[in-house]
Amino acid sequence: MGWVNSRAEVYDNSIVEIKDNLALLTAALQDNSKLTEELFVQSSRDRIIDFGILVADGEKIISREQFHRIFKVHEDYEKFLKKRGLKNGETDIAMRVIKESYATHMREHTFLEDVRGYNN
Repeated sequence: MGWVNSRAEVYDNSIVEIKDNLALLTAALQDNSKLTEELFVQSSRDRIIDFGILVADGEKIISREQFHRIFKVHEDYEKFLKKRGLKNGETDIAMRVIKESYATHMREHTFLEDVRGYNN
């Protein structure tokens, strides 16, 4: 009976240790998750703002695909913020510049594909 009691005590201690380790792991995962989310938000903002600066220079030749990619980045960014109840406010002007530039390229047929004759 002594052996059973000693085994039970070892198992109890092991369970407590596992619970403690699990709590530490959970906290680390939450921290990692928060950091990953912050990196996603900042990276998305940077990409949108940088592209807005790029297209603000009317002399740059931009492909239609570059616009489509940044529209997708913005869409994913907005969905992410909405899902978490966060506000944007940092990419509004850049997106306005990007949309205006896209409309101009559409109207004037000045995307890279148009200029190089890839759409013919």
